[in-house]
Amino acid sequence: MSFLSPLFLLGAAAILGPIVFHLIRRVTREKVPFSSLMFLQPTPPRLTRKSRLEHILLLLLRCLALILLAMAFARPYFANDQQMELDADEQVHHCLLVDMSASMRREGAWEQVLTTSEKWLTQWKDQSIVHVFFFDESLVDGIRADQWAPLSPENRIATSLNLIRSQSPSWRTTAIDTALLEAIHQMEEASREQDQETQQASWELVVISDLQVGASYEGLRGQDWPKHAYVVFEPISPQYIGNASLQVLQSPWHLNADGESFSPRLRLATSGDAEQDQYELSWSVSADAGTDPSTSLPIYLPPGKARIVDGPSMNSSIQSHRLLLSGDKDSFDNVAWLAPFKPRRSEIGIITQKDLNRPQEGLDLYAQGAFQSIPGHEITLQIYGPDEASRMEQAPPTDLWLIHTPLSEKVADQCLERCQKGERLLIPIMGT
Repeated sequence: MSFLSPLFLLGAAAILGPIVFHLIRRVTREKVPFSSLMFLQPTPPRLTRKSRLEHILLLLLRCLALILLAMAFARPYFANDQQMELDADEQVHHCLLVDMSASMRREGAWEQVLTTSEKWLTQWKDQSIVHVFFFDESLVDGIRADQWAPLSPENRIATSLNLIRSQSPSWRTTAIDTALLEAIHQMEEASREQDQETQQASWELVVISDLQVGASYEGLRGQDWPKHAYVVFEPISPQYIGNASLQVLQSPWHLNADGESFSPRLRLATSGDAEQDQYELSWSVSADAGTDPSTSLPIYLPPGKARIVDGPSMNSSIQSHRLLLSGDKDSFDNVAWLAPFKPRRSEIGIITQKDLNRPQEGLDLYAQGAFQSIPGHEITLQIYGPDEASRMEQAPPTDLWLIHTPLSEKVADQCLERCQKGERLLIPIMGT
């Protein structure tokens, strides 16, 4: 018997409570005098000794209830190591599923994949029906049974291993449920092409994976699993224990306290078996050079936790926009590439009378006060006269036009043309 949550078995220590309570001496607390007994010699009540247990059956039932409750929380189960029982003439279809998700980029993982694959392929070299697939978020074809069968036993191992060596882990997540279901579907399709006897053959699926915590198994729920299909898991152990990951969030960049520089929003997470809690974030000056010490930002992150933090500020010396997380032995997911931050730019055009003798008043004065540049959003105001059609032709694409005066025919045509291109026109109604 095994337990899914064995730590709950510590709750069985609560059986000490009933034992202690059964050992407590029973003392008479209240005395009620009776007049009919006043001439008799008083006899003190008989006390139970502290080392003597009473009501043993009741004590056992209480202890048993506590033990069963602790076992229920520990979730016991019986391991069932099923062995494939084959008839003498029964054929077996073999399938090798190799995990090539991002977690397999960890140090030493892919080397173990080659060693484990060679072990299974050597056992199957004399079998006629063997499939080799790769998977991450989806299933990728490797070698099908119709490609395996014509090869000689020696070439089968060499061809398969060369194919595995030519692959490299991707940056996608692990979907073991999708891989198993797709592999079963592929084997069913291959079985339909065989004769009636081969359709009833047993299927052996070997999954070579690190079985990371974030792998997906939900798709297997509620599926009608074939009775003649068996799955064997070959776990891969990375060279280093624990891992820290860096993820760039999709939220906007954060404006720092100085009101000028910006920092990206990041999510940092560590696995529960991480051996350290001190890390550093820093920008890389270029793709080939190291990190910039002036941008180093220390981060405290306990094992098994995740935090949302503001990354180090960007400066003009940063060219590659590559953010690095230092302090993690497995660096496969410690690098993030970010597009350079560019402030949003808006163009606003104001068409009004230009009169140097007239003091600033009205719409142009209001627009200059209302539309002011802020960090991350630069606003440019351009003032045009009602007859400056040639200047409007050369004006860049404008987000908003404010019209404060009657227009000449050419300027009106320009405004209509820009409106048709998607630019916005605002004509305030002035009081008389």
